[in-house]
Amino acid sequence: MPQATRRWISEKVKSLSESNILPFSDIPDAEMVNSALASAGVTFKERIYTPFVTLCMFLSQVLDTDHSCRAAVARLIVWLAVNHRKPCSPETNSYCDARQRFPLGVIVELVHQTARNIEADAMLTREYRAPFVVPAKV
Repeated sequence: MPQATRRWISEKVKSLSESNILPFSDIPDAEMVNSALASAGVTFKERIYTPFVTLCMFLSQVLDTDHSCRAAVARLIVWLAVNHRKPCSPETNSYCDARQRFPLGVIVELVHQTARNIEADAMLTREYRAPFVVPAKV
């Protein structure tokens, strides 16, 4: 894995521990998630725990030091409040149900697609340095 990619991932994980907002919402965008779901033939209702929100919450839950569903839902409540939206219930049942419904195959596809996107971005931003070439003697 290129150094730029490792640095980017490290910065994301560090920002997770320093933030109380819904993390990772800028990595897989909603369109990418919805496209992967549509490709897999998955339909869903437009509720608070959309597949996109559920995925972002799950990523934050896994990487946070507090792996509880309660902490993940609390981060969502903060995110909703910051974005001037009505907060959801602090109960975790709906989030846990939404997480259970998220198809593993879609998660795998999103991981692969995200990795390809990160690699492509890292390649574009990496400084290219041509190797030093010694002129040939004539």
